[in-house]
Amino acid sequence: MQNSFDLKKITEVGQSWAHLLALPLEKFKNYLNEAAAIEGVKICGLHGESFPTERDFMEVLQKVFQLPGYFGKNWNAFEECIHDLDWLPAKSYIIFITNTDRLFCKDTQAFDNFVDIMKEAAGDWMTSKENHPYFPRPAIPFHVLFHAEPENETIARERLKKIGVSL
Repeated sequence: MQNSFDLKKITEVGQSWAHLLALPLEKFKNYLNEAAAIEGVKICGLHGESFPTERDFMEVLQKVFQLPGYFGKNWNAFEECIHDLDWLPAKSYIIFITNTDRLFCKDTQAFDNFVDIMKEAAGDWMTSKENHPYFPRPAIPFHVLFHAEPENETIARERLKKIGVSL
């Protein structure tokens, strides 16, 4: 179980993009509040619940990530937008999911899609593009915090491990 967490890990470029914090929700929120106080950090979050439809989830994603009006509300469109984020500039991105054990608990394909997109986006953002001919930028920290209540840590850890997420 994760009893303490070094916020410095999620404000720097590093090898690890995914972090599981098994904490009571209130303590997890305290970490988020501390992170929000760091200059240049942009925090976007989702509450791990089963959404009635994939379209409902896409509408939540559009609000949370302030995605542009042209967002197509499908996985391909989300993947394209999350690799861009020009409208949401930051020195560091932190994406959090509360109660990861419940996110798409009845739709493993949707869970896999979301996590895969987050993994690819993290790799892209944390790679320097300073030599890009049109859109140069330094490497930017992009971390995903997966939350689980302590009693649900094993479920969350196994779900993530099953799809190849190293914690």
